[in-house]
Amino acid sequence: MLQNVTVMHYQRLEKISGGISAKYMHRFYMMLAIPRMVYVADIILIPQSEHSKGMRGYIKKLGHIQRQAALHIMGAMCTSPTESLDVHADLLPFQLLVKKLLHRAVERLVTLLVSHPLAKHVIRASGRYVKRHQAPLHELLHAFGMQPSDYEVIRPVRRGPKWEPRLQGNILALKEQVAKETEEV
Repeated sequence: MLQNVTVMHYQRLEKISGGISAKYMHRFYMMLAIPRMVYVADIILIPQSEHSKGMRGYIKKLGHIQRQAALHIMGAMCTSPTESLDVHADLLPFQLLVKKLLHRAVERLVTLLVSHPLAKHVIRASGRYVKRHQAPLHELLHAFGMQPSDYEVIRPVRRGPKWEPRLQGNILALKEQVAKETEEV
């Protein structure tokens, strides 16, 4: 409901005379409305997969709100097709936007450090699919087929402040010196 109110305020901003341009309406939608709409998307909006039918109804309802926003951004007629509105307003179709955001959330979960409190639960949930009483974590991990074991752990290199490299670099000032030293080697 709150998301719909946010988009309804677009009507006040989009007046033809003295209103905000489409560029700023697009920014307003991307910066304010979308984060509000998909705030807890990784918990509520489960994508369709081979294991579950997902939350297509909720995604479709939120897609209608994006359609309203696209109409306001473009100043188009309400009979305009949604796909062309999305293209002209430079918006991803809402189903793809949700899938992109969910994929990003799953990437963050799968690449957690072992010391993180959720890492143990993510590893356990990705191991096998539970037939009954699935948590959204199970649904997300198996919808995208991601496993924490598929990713390499890259440890940052830490050096003390007094560390010096073993190899010494020498940058010569003149081309002639460089040519002379390369001929000697």
